[in-house]
Amino acid sequence: MSSAAAPVLIPAKFLLTISQLLVTIVILYTKAENIYAGIPPNSTVDSTDFNNANTSITIGAILSIVMLVLEILISFVGITLFFDRLNLFQSILHGLGAILYLWFVMEAWHYLNIWYLWIVFVLIPFIFEALFTFIAYLYHRKVAK
Repeated sequence: MSSAAAPVLIPAKFLLTISQLLVTIVILYTKAENIYAGIPPNSTVDSTDFNNANTSITIGAILSIVMLVLEILISFVGITLFFDRLNLFQSILHGLGAILYLWFVMEAWHYLNIWYLWIVFVLIPFIFEALFTFIAYLYHRKVAK
């Protein structure tokens, strides 16, 4: 399963996942601009619109952080290290995710856009990591018998 690309893919996946994690942490500190981009202009910090938007973007960022950390921890177990196609797929998604999350912050996108980014660039790679880990575990259990 492993190829000559593994020594490049594994560190790249780790660095790109960490990059996306760091940009996600930045979102928590700069979320006000994204919130104001999605609520009526006359809204204040005490308004219901602001509070709902703040809750939404905070939950999206925290879910992103939790899932990215879990994905990193699962990677440290080492079960999926030799799935080159999975590592390439995840490296691409996390690289694009880090770029788009950064764009989300810099251009003050509407706060709800974090959910679209979360689905594509956090949830999908996490599901694949967990699925491949589970499949590899079942295969190992079957072979060990």
